[in-house]
Amino acid sequence: MLEVPYRSKRYQEEERLAKRISTITVLPQYRVNLLGYALMRAREHLRLRARGADEVGSVMATEGDSRAAIVPCKRRKVAYRYDPTRAKEAHCMGSFKDFNVDSELKPMFIDCIIRILSVEWLLRQPPGYILQTRQELEELERSGQPVYLDGEKEVLHMLAHPGQLAALSYPWLEKEHSDRCGVHMRRVREFLERNRDIRGLFWDFASLPQSTGIPFGDFELKLRTAGIHAMQYLYGSPSITIIQCTYDIPESEWPHHVRNYWKRGWTLFEGTVASLTNGKTCDLGVINEITRPPIPPDIMREKLTNPDETVFTNDADVQNVATQYETFYRKAAPCQEHANYDRHSWEKQWTKDQQRCFVKALPDFSRLRSISLRGRKFHPDFEDMLRHNLARLPELETKPDVRALIGH
Repeated sequence: MLEVPYRSKRYQEEERLAKRISTITVLPQYRVNLLGYALMRAREHLRLRARGADEVGSVMATEGDSRAAIVPCKRRKVAYRYDPTRAKEAHCMGSFKDFNVDSELKPMFIDCIIRILSVEWLLRQPPGYILQTRQELEELERSGQPVYLDGEKEVLHMLAHPGQLAALSYPWLEKEHSDRCGVHMRRVREFLERNRDIRGLFWDFASLPQSTGIPFGDFELKLRTAGIHAMQYLYGSPSITIIQCTYDIPESEWPHHVRNYWKRGWTLFEGTVASLTNGKTCDLGVINEITRPPIPPDIMREKLTNPDETVFTNDADVQNVATQYETFYRKAAPCQEHANYDRHSWEKQWTKDQQRCFVKALPDFSRLRSISLRGRKFHPDFEDMLRHNLARLPELETKPDVRALIGH
């Protein structure tokens, strides 16, 4: 372990904000320490203050956030109030005033909190290769193998060029190992062989520190905690392709029952977050993509906390996932200006539960200018609620004919 002292020579005000952080423990294989995240937040605070933002608190890490701590602050709470009338016009619905999905990810990559696998290295592995933990792969990296991409030089470049970076969303097979028999590895490698534009892959088992029977050290625990708290941004980024493993696993490949993708807590969260920002998704389990409705945070929390609805490999993740989803939803929903929920010819009508989610979520998309529901039918029970919630969208230019949408 290496003690890295910090002595600021620039930006006296930044130093004042971060002065109570004096040292931080850094493993030799990590180039940048966690204090960099604190300084990034301090600079963001000064930049926003210079722009005259509507300040109600200080930008800082909340209690329990292990990534950084900008301590000299009377209030340990919120950052800035969002005013939709002053929001910037964004090039994608994933960013708006004082919130940009990709900007939240950049320090995760630069500081090696999240590591991205090299697809070129992965495809060079022999047939039957079983994925190793991040700790084991970093040992290989130290021996000279190009397992991971450079966070600052390569990953940030890919983030700026959509289609080159992908994140895997899949159900773990067991608590000790996510893919011990290589069920997912075979399918993912086949997909990557056909899609050579993808050069970097986030695979949680290899990208975050994993439990190997030995308790985490303090620094590894901080890395893992910070990485897990960034999952909302990783799967919600419009710049990252989400590879979804929704297929059923035959008993010949894995003898134990694996619950459906949409009945697992983490994968339900990942798939729903990806759909909120209209990012690119590639479903390995279906031939044609299916349009799914948004899920309001209260209904998502009900689903995640109900074991009959969803299951988790680790039950301790339930509240964390529910909180992450609500945080991201509250930021992303008001940014969407155009929504297309047309029913394709191969799709069935939404279930009554999906219809309820869609109708209840509508008022949250307050900046919506256009919405398409061609081919959709809603149960008569939702007619009044649908009409009422569509009327609550002030910027909607053309409201759908509700009577035409009602059917059985």
